[in-house]
Formats: sequence, structure tokens, C-alpha cells
Amino acid sequence: MLFNRPSFNRRVFLQTLAALTSPLPAVFAMKPLLRRDYRADAVILLFSLPIYTREGVGGGFAAARLQNDAGQSIESLQFAAGSDPDRARGLNRLGFIQETVTTDVGGPAESIYTGFMTASEEESFAQAKSALEKSGDKLQYQGIEGEIHSGAARSRSVRFETPASWNWTRFEELYPFAEQMIRQAAPKGKEVVLHARSATRSFLSAMMQTIRDPAEKTECTFVYGGSEHKLTAEKRSDEKVAKRLADRGLTLFPERIIAVHGKLQELVGSRGSKFRIWFEKGSENPLPLRIEFQPKAFLALAFEAKHV
Repeated sequence: MLFNRPSFNRRVFLQTLAALTSPLPAVFAMKPLLRRDYRADAVILLFSLPIYTREGVGGGFAAARLQNDAGQSIESLQFAAGSDPDRARGLNRLGFIQETVTTDVGGPAESIYTGFMTASEEESFAQAKSALEKSGDKLQYQGIEGEIHSGAARSRSVRFETPASWNWTRFEELYPFAEQMIRQAAPKGKEVVLHARSATRSFLSAMMQTIRDPAEKTECTFVYGGSEHKLTAEKRSDEKVAKRLADRGLTLFPERIIAVHGKLQELVGSRGSKFRIWFEKGSENPLPLRIEFQPKAFLALAFEAKHV
């Protein structure tokens, strides 16, 4: 572990560590578990205007598991998304983040997270096209592990590579390999220590807190990758999207669908991004039914839940 914490229950820690280091099927075998699987759609933008749209270019999932143990609650959160090169004109991109948050009576006491994503430096459609033409038999990934506790945060970033043939369609093979590479490389990785006493949450935990908060306007801080961020959001009704979700059989109560218009902003620096998510208020499964964000100036992505 990265911090000395006599107060942190050893049995709870071992359960948390097992969840973080288990292969994917073992993690998802734990109950109770909430999960949504998504279809990914992409829009290519030119000067912020859509010039090409394609549905089903990849997929994703979100999952959550909550345990209560000795007066503490332990919530494990996961989100993954990636492209299918056969559907995305050869583009092979994938990202995954997993967090475990331990909460005491006073709020989050500790957050532990790991994640990885394909290294992608393209800032324009032309650069993305050039990168596809130069792709080889290996794919570069950026990995991260981090921990937030008692107002201090520490993270390590690493790089590793996988065969280029491993993509979203083979995620269950890629996941345990990536986790192993992160654990092996992390002691030699780039380390960042941050004192952020106002933040005890990591990214996914902040998103779930935003969904659960009944207030129309919310604001919270979180730490990820050695930086402190602010998440501001406003909740609104959205009859148009609610009707489409109902028509697809994704909700029986379209009047309960809430759209969250959010913004992520680094507290130090100018980097920021906007997103929108839709969820069903009062549902036993609060995970989003639809997610929209723009990871690049030329690319917008939407993830809509699959009907099950």
C-alpha cells in the first residue's frame, strides 16, 4: 500500500486488493452487482459540425458493486469502452478505469484506482488518419494506479504495449494482461504526490455522487492522475431522449429520466471538457442509460445502453 494507515481494517483491505487484482470474470462474479452494457456510436466533426456518423463502432460497460463490512462500505466501480477496428475503419482504441472507495460514517475515507488506455496523441482528423496508416503490430498503452487518503494522493503512471490484434472484442484477454503489466511496471513508473485536502474521491466516485445527489445543481472535487479536478453539473428533464429510451424498452418510466449536463475542469490549468449522461431517477440501477462526450476536437462519442 502507499500509505501507513493503522485505522484501515486489514480484512477490508485484503478484500479490496482482491477485487482490484482479480481477473475480470472473478470480479464480475461478486454480488450484488449492477451493470450496463453499451453500444458505441461515433461522429466525426469538422469545425464542430458533424460530417460523418456511424453506429456500433464499438462498445462499453459500466459496473458497480457495494459491500458493507464492519461499519464501512466498500464500493467498486468500473467503466470500460473501446472500438471494434472492423467497424471503426481500422481504429483500435480502448480505455478502462476501476475504483474501490471505502466510506466511513463521515464520508469517503479512501479511494484506490487503476486504469489504462491506448496512447493517442492525435489532435486532428488528419493526424488520426495518419496514425492509422502507420499502425504496426504493437499498440502502446498508458497505465495508472493511484490512491487518495487523508488529504494526500499518490499516483504512478506507466507505459506498456500489447499486440495490435488485441482490441475491444478481446477485452477479457487484454484486461488481466494489462493489470499485470501495470503492477510490474508501477514501481519504476513516474510518481506524483499531491496534497489535496478538499478531495477524497476519484473520478468514477465523483460521477456516481453527482447522480445520487438530489440537488439540481451540484459541485464536487476529485483527484485523478496527480491532478485535482472539479466536477460541476446541472440536472434537467429531457423528454426527447426519454421517449427514445422508452421506445427502445430501456425504461418503463420516461418521466423519471434525468439528463446531467456536466463539466470537468482541472483546478490548476485550463484543461476542461463537457459531458452529458442520462439516468433513471429512483431506479434500482442508477448507472447511466446514455453517455455523451467529446474526447477529441474532431470526435464525439455516444454510449447507449443495450436492451437486455
